[in-house]
Amino acid sequence: MIRRFEFPFEKLLSIREFRKKQAQRELATSLNELREKQQRLERLSRKREELIAGLKSRMNIGRIATENLAEMNRYLDTIKLDMIQCNKEIDQQEGEVETKRTELVRAKQEEEKLKKYKANLYGEFSKKQKRSAMKQIDDIASRQYNSIKE
Repeated sequence: MIRRFEFPFEKLLSIREFRKKQAQRELATSLNELREKQQRLERLSRKREELIAGLKSRMNIGRIATENLAEMNRYLDTIKLDMIQCNKEIDQQEGEVETKRTELVRAKQEEEKLKKYKANLYGEFSKKQKRSAMKQIDDIASRQYNSIKE
């Protein structure tokens, strides 16, 4: 009479596994958004550096009009404001990434607890099965011994 092992919380385990995978996807999405914002900041920074270098070279040559200078300064100020806003978004996104990372760690821990519990129950089940099998073997051996003795 060999029975199959049935974990009573199998559905809960599958839900925990699903939550872990969902947390992994959310963390990956959040990390991608952070990377995109960091790349945007890098592009703005390069653009600002290029404008400043171009402005310096024109000023050295002496071929820049006052109106162009004022316009370039306004544009540089706009880029600087965009960079400040981008830094704020990056800080916010980094906080979100940490939150998602914490959620993933928690989901993994919950899943691991249940898996460990399942393994313990399986170990107990396996021991009971082995004892039962040994008892059956002993009973058969006893009967055979008694039948030969009679």
